[in-house]
Amino acid sequence: MKIGYYLIVNPEKDLSVCIQEIRKAGAEEMVYDFEYNNGIYLNREKLLNEIKDLDTLIINELSHLVDSSKSLYILTKKFQIKSISLISLSENINTLKYNMKFSEILKIVYELDNKTSSIKTLKGLKIARESGIIGGKRKGLPMSTIEKAKECAKLYRNGMKNIDIVKCTGVSNATLFRLLKSQGVELKNKKRRIK
Repeated sequence: MKIGYYLIVNPEKDLSVCIQEIRKAGAEEMVYDFEYNNGIYLNREKLLNEIKDLDTLIINELSHLVDSSKSLYILTKKFQIKSISLISLSENINTLKYNMKFSEILKIVYELDNKTSSIKTLKGLKIARESGIIGGKRKGLPMSTIEKAKECAKLYRNGMKNIDIVKCTGVSNATLFRLLKSQGVELKNKKRRIK
């Protein structure tokens, strides 16, 4: 069976032309959808779960069916296993007509997409650095840790023992010394053990 799927992106737009194109491509049945909360498309999910072996899915454009090259690759692998054909009118894709190994092409596109996105990220970081924006982990302690360090320093200066500070604040002994040091607290000399 040839099933047409159309995602209604703009309800005010005249949809009849797009729907006629899908029907002209041979769709015997139409499934319509629009975006629900949080990017969920109920009819699309239902269609993709219920589509049968050897069916053909006809869409106006790939962006109505998937949101990334990765999800398109995964979907076409599923279609290939179930021998489901895909026709996308805008992109001129017809896995029936050309007997394409579409998933193989998509794997290349997906890998290219990953490479180009990492290149774009690196370029964006370079431009940001040139304009004075520094990314990455911030130097110094986070605010919550600074508050904990101040609390530990106050307790230490008031004469509380290390073991009691550890029990009271919940930090480890090593962390206590690191926090005290960050607050500029001079630690009392430890007694040296005699061997």
